[in-house]
Amino acid sequence: MFGSIAEHFTQHSEAAATLLLGFLGVVTYLYTWSHDRKHRKRDNYLALEFQSMRVFQACVENPEIPLYLDGKDVEPTDRQHIKEKTYWQICQILNLFEIIISYRKEVPDEVFATWVSWFHELGTAPRFEEFWRGEELRSHYKGDLQKIMNTALQLYKTRSADFETDDHDYENELKAFYDQIAIIMDDKSIWKHLDISRGLNEQVA
Repeated sequence: MFGSIAEHFTQHSEAAATLLLGFLGVVTYLYTWSHDRKHRKRDNYLALEFQSMRVFQACVENPEIPLYLDGKDVEPTDRQHIKEKTYWQICQILNLFEIIISYRKEVPDEVFATWVSWFHELGTAPRFEEFWRGEELRSHYKGDLQKIMNTALQLYKTRSADFETDDHDYENELKAFYDQIAIIMDDKSIWKHLDISRGLNEQVA
Protein backbone atom coordinates (compact mmCIF):
# COMPACT_ATOMS: atom_id res chain seq x y z
CA MET A 1 0.00 0.00 0.00
CA PHE A 2 2.65 2.51 1.08
CA GLY A 3 4.80 1.48 -1.89
CA SER A 4 2.03 2.30 -4.32
CA ILE A 5 1.47 5.65 -2.65
CA ALA A 6 5.18 6.46 -2.88
CA GLU A 7 5.18 5.42 -6.53
CA HIS A 8 2.15 7.61 -7.19
CA PHE A 9 3.86 10.66 -5.72
CA THR A 10 7.05 9.89 -7.59
CA GLN A 11 5.11 9.88 -10.83
CA HIS A 12 3.05 12.91 -9.87
CA SER A 13 5.52 15.40 -8.41
CA GLU A 14 2.97 18.22 -8.51
CA ALA A 15 0.64 16.27 -6.24
CA ALA A 16 3.52 15.57 -3.86
CA ALA A 17 4.45 19.25 -3.78
CA THR A 18 0.84 20.26 -3.15
CA LEU A 19 0.53 17.79 -0.29
CA LEU A 20 3.82 18.95 1.19
CA LEU A 21 2.79 22.59 0.97
CA GLY A 22 -0.56 21.73 2.53
CA PHE A 23 1.16 19.91 5.37
CA LEU A 24 3.53 22.82 5.95
CA GLY A 25 0.55 25.16 5.91
CA VAL A 26 -1.18 23.17 8.66
CA VAL A 27 2.01 23.06 10.74
CA THR A 28 2.50 26.80 10.30
CA TYR A 29 -1.12 27.48 11.24
CA LEU A 30 -0.89 25.33 14.37
CA TYR A 31 2.36 26.99 15.41
CA THR A 32 0.97 30.49 14.80
CA TRP A 33 -2.28 29.62 16.60
CA SER A 34 -0.34 28.27 19.60
CA HIS A 35 1.98 31.29 19.57
CA ASP A 36 -0.91 33.74 19.25
CA ARG A 37 -2.86 31.93 21.96
CA LYS A 38 0.05 32.33 24.37
CA HIS A 39 0.14 36.03 23.57
CA ARG A 40 -3.63 36.31 24.00
CA LYS A 41 -3.37 34.63 27.39
CA ARG A 42 -0.64 37.03 28.40
CA ASP A 43 -2.62 40.05 27.19
CA ASN A 44 -5.78 38.83 28.96
CA TYR A 45 -3.80 38.33 32.16
CA LEU A 46 -2.35 41.85 31.95
CA ALA A 47 -5.82 43.31 31.31
CA LEU A 48 -7.19 41.58 34.41
CA GLU A 49 -4.25 42.77 36.48
CA PHE A 50 -4.82 46.36 35.37
CA GLN A 51 -8.48 46.08 36.31
CA SER A 52 -7.60 44.64 39.71
CA MET A 53 -5.19 47.54 40.23
CA ARG A 54 -8.12 49.90 39.70
CA VAL A 55 -10.00 48.08 42.46
CA PHE A 56 -7.02 48.43 44.80
CA GLN A 57 -6.70 52.10 43.93
CA ALA A 58 -10.38 52.68 44.71
CA CYS A 59 -9.89 51.07 48.13
CA VAL A 60 -6.84 53.26 48.80
CA GLU A 61 -8.76 56.37 47.84
CA ASN A 62 -11.86 55.28 49.78
CA PRO A 63 -10.57 53.42 52.88
CA GLU A 64 -14.05 53.54 54.41
CA ILE A 65 -15.18 50.88 51.89
CA PRO A 66 -12.97 47.99 53.10
CA LEU A 67 -13.54 49.12 56.69
CA TYR A 68 -17.31 48.98 56.19
CA LEU A 69 -17.09 45.56 54.52
CA ASP A 70 -14.99 44.36 57.44
CA GLY A 71 -17.84 45.21 59.81
CA LYS A 72 -16.35 48.33 61.36
CA ASP A 73 -18.67 50.94 62.88
CA VAL A 74 -19.44 54.09 60.91
CA GLU A 75 -21.19 57.31 61.81
CA PRO A 76 -24.98 57.01 61.28
CA THR A 77 -24.93 60.13 59.11
CA ASP A 78 -22.33 58.54 56.81
CA ARG A 79 -23.76 55.04 56.72
CA GLN A 80 -25.98 55.28 53.64
CA HIS A 81 -23.32 57.08 51.61
CA ILE A 82 -20.64 54.53 52.50
CA LYS A 83 -23.03 51.64 51.88
CA GLU A 84 -23.80 52.92 48.39
CA LYS A 85 -20.10 53.31 47.55
CA THR A 86 -19.45 49.82 48.88
CA TYR A 87 -22.29 48.43 46.77
CA TRP A 88 -20.73 49.70 43.55
CA GLN A 89 -17.27 48.60 44.59
CA ILE A 90 -18.54 45.06 45.22
CA CYS A 91 -20.27 45.08 41.83
CA GLN A 92 -16.98 45.97 40.16
CA ILE A 93 -15.14 43.19 41.99
CA LEU A 94 -17.85 40.62 41.22
CA ASN A 95 -17.78 41.62 37.56
CA LEU A 96 -14.04 40.91 37.51
CA PHE A 97 -14.68 37.58 39.20
CA GLU A 98 -17.23 36.62 36.57
CA ILE A 99 -14.82 37.54 33.78
CA ILE A 100 -12.00 35.43 35.22
CA ILE A 101 -14.40 32.51 35.72
CA SER A 102 -15.92 32.75 32.25
CA TYR A 103 -12.58 33.12 30.47
CA ARG A 104 -10.30 31.18 32.79
CA LYS A 105 -9.10 29.05 29.86
CA GLU A 106 -7.95 32.21 28.12
CA VAL A 107 -5.39 33.17 30.78
CA PRO A 108 -2.27 31.26 31.91
CA ASP A 109 -3.25 28.06 33.74
CA GLU A 110 -2.06 29.12 37.20
CA VAL A 111 -3.71 32.54 37.13
CA PHE A 112 -7.25 31.42 37.99
CA ALA A 113 -6.04 29.58 41.10
CA THR A 114 -4.41 32.77 42.38
CA TRP A 115 -7.79 34.51 42.29
CA VAL A 116 -9.49 31.93 44.52
CA SER A 117 -8.15 33.66 47.63
CA TRP A 118 -9.82 36.84 46.39
CA PHE A 119 -13.15 35.04 46.14
CA HIS A 120 -12.67 33.82 49.69
CA GLU A 121 -11.67 37.22 51.03
CA LEU A 122 -14.73 38.99 49.64
CA GLY A 123 -17.18 36.18 50.40
CA THR A 124 -16.11 35.96 54.05
CA ALA A 125 -16.20 39.72 54.67
CA PRO A 126 -18.60 40.35 57.60
CA ARG A 127 -20.92 42.64 55.63
CA PHE A 128 -20.77 40.82 52.27
CA GLU A 129 -24.10 39.08 52.86
CA GLU A 130 -25.73 42.49 53.29
CA PHE A 131 -25.12 43.06 49.58
CA TRP A 132 -25.01 39.54 48.14
CA ARG A 133 -28.36 38.52 49.59
CA GLY A 134 -29.77 41.70 51.12
CA GLU A 135 -29.36 43.68 47.90
CA GLU A 136 -29.90 40.58 45.71
CA LEU A 137 -26.58 41.01 43.92
CA ARG A 138 -26.36 37.23 43.54
CA SER A 139 -29.18 37.27 40.98
CA HIS A 140 -27.00 39.29 38.58
CA TYR A 141 -24.31 36.64 38.20
CA LYS A 142 -23.87 33.23 36.62
CA GLY A 143 -24.24 29.92 38.41
CA ASP A 144 -20.54 29.17 38.97
CA LEU A 145 -19.92 32.53 40.63
CA GLN A 146 -23.05 32.12 42.76
CA LYS A 147 -21.83 28.70 43.94
CA ILE A 148 -18.37 30.07 44.73
CA MET A 149 -19.57 33.08 46.71
CA ASN A 150 -22.25 31.04 48.50
CA THR A 151 -19.53 28.60 49.55
CA ALA A 152 -17.42 31.41 51.02
CA LEU A 153 -20.44 32.91 52.76
CA GLN A 154 -21.41 29.57 54.27
CA LEU A 155 -17.89 29.09 55.63
CA TYR A 156 -18.06 32.53 57.22
CA LYS A 157 -21.40 31.80 58.84
CA THR A 158 -20.05 28.60 60.44
CA ARG A 159 -16.94 30.18 61.97
CA SER A 160 -16.33 29.56 65.65
CA ALA A 161 -16.44 32.39 68.19
CA ASP A 162 -12.63 32.38 68.56
CA PHE A 163 -11.92 32.14 64.83
CA GLU A 164 -9.99 35.42 64.69
CA THR A 165 -7.54 34.31 67.38
CA ASP A 166 -6.47 31.03 65.79
CA ASP A 167 -4.43 31.09 62.57
CA HIS A 168 -4.99 27.36 62.09
CA ASP A 169 -8.75 27.95 61.82
CA TYR A 170 -8.18 30.37 58.95
CA GLU A 171 -5.79 28.00 57.17
CA ASN A 172 -8.25 25.12 57.52
CA GLU A 173 -11.10 27.27 56.23
CA LEU A 174 -9.07 28.44 53.23
CA LYS A 175 -8.14 24.84 52.39
CA ALA A 176 -11.80 23.79 52.64
CA PHE A 177 -12.70 26.66 50.31
CA TYR A 178 -10.06 25.72 47.74
CA ASP A 179 -11.23 22.10 47.87
CA GLN A 180 -14.83 23.14 47.20
CA ILE A 181 -13.91 25.47 44.36
CA ALA A 182 -11.82 22.72 42.75
CA ILE A 183 -14.96 20.57 42.77
CA ILE A 184 -17.22 23.34 41.47
CA MET A 185 -14.83 24.18 38.63
CA ASP A 186 -13.79 20.54 38.11
CA ASP A 187 -10.14 21.59 38.22
CA LYS A 188 -7.61 19.77 40.41
CA SER A 189 -4.96 22.41 39.74
CA ILE A 190 -6.83 24.74 42.12
CA TRP A 191 -6.14 22.78 45.28
CA LYS A 192 -2.68 21.86 44.01
CA HIS A 193 -1.91 25.58 43.80
CA LEU A 194 -2.71 26.03 47.50
CA ASP A 195 -0.43 23.13 48.45
CA ILE A 196 2.41 24.57 46.37
CA SER A 197 1.90 28.06 47.85
CA ARG A 198 1.96 26.71 51.38
CA GLY A 199 5.11 24.76 50.65
CA LEU A 200 6.84 27.89 49.38
CA ASN A 201 5.71 29.90 52.42
CA GLU A 202 6.99 27.21 54.77
CA GLN A 203 10.39 27.34 53.06
CA VAL A 204 10.57 31.11 53.63
CA ALA A 205 9.47 30.73 57.27
